[in-house]
Amino acid sequence: MQSPRAGRAALHPQADPGPAAPRPQPRATAPAGGREAPGGLGSRPIPAPPPAQAGGTTKPPRRSCWRLKDRSDSGVLAELRRAAGLIEGEPLRRDAVDRVSLFTGARIARRFGGWGAALAKAGLAHRYSGAVITEAMRTRPLRGLTDRQLLDRLRRAATRDGVVTQMAVRRKYGHYCDAYTGRFGSWRAAVWKAGLRLSPKAACDPRRKRTPEEKHKVSVRLRYAILKRDDYRCQLCGDSPALTKGTALEVDHIHPFSQGGKTTEDNLRTLCRRCNQGKGARV
Repeated sequence: MQSPRAGRAALHPQADPGPAAPRPQPRATAPAGGREAPGGLGSRPIPAPPPAQAGGTTKPPRRSCWRLKDRSDSGVLAELRRAAGLIEGEPLRRDAVDRVSLFTGARIARRFGGWGAALAKAGLAHRYSGAVITEAMRTRPLRGLTDRQLLDRLRRAATRDGVVTQMAVRRKYGHYCDAYTGRFGSWRAAVWKAGLRLSPKAACDPRRKRTPEEKHKVSVRLRYAILKRDDYRCQLCGDSPALTKGTALEVDHIHPFSQGGKTTEDNLRTLCRRCNQGKGARV
């Protein structure tokens, strides 16, 4: 059976131009300083490699441990030795290795249990400068104090009720409580040796489930009861959302929770946010 196209070509010989000739694809010329990318017309040129630096070396590749084919211990040590050959000077520090190595110094130290151990396994123990001692480590304010002086600092940071917290010590003296833990074995032992008491949150046993009275958070049911009892008014300034638009009411501990106060109905009252923030942790 003759196709319709063949019939039209027989009736009108000049109507059918025949098969279309393939269009010539112009060759993409490489720009100056680069080479041609595969793909013909419309493909983006590949940039030329970076020029050599003053020392004759090219810019190091972007650091990525996945660019290293052998990521075993032997491969990492070989990479460490290669980076050490590019670094001049006797001590070999981690920040210098970070600039030329595919593996960061911190990653190498974690794998081999320390920077000194990694250099020893790589045969570079002679280039280890030792542990870095900062100026803050040399001038520790609590190193020269006796046990009695440390306990006196705890007593001065305690409240009138004899409760001391790590945050109170940090705010008063500006340092952490690691010295007390290292000197007396634990923070609890240091507080007891000073004749003080722990805060309710630190004194409770984490294995024992706390009762609602020992929790700082006020339940929704108890909060509603306190607001309804106080007629939705601040007990200090008398403000309420009915009088001033945007007034936020909060339930406050009359005796602060940080000083041993309980979350009970007789120890709670309604305050506006401004009065509650102004009261703080004071009785």
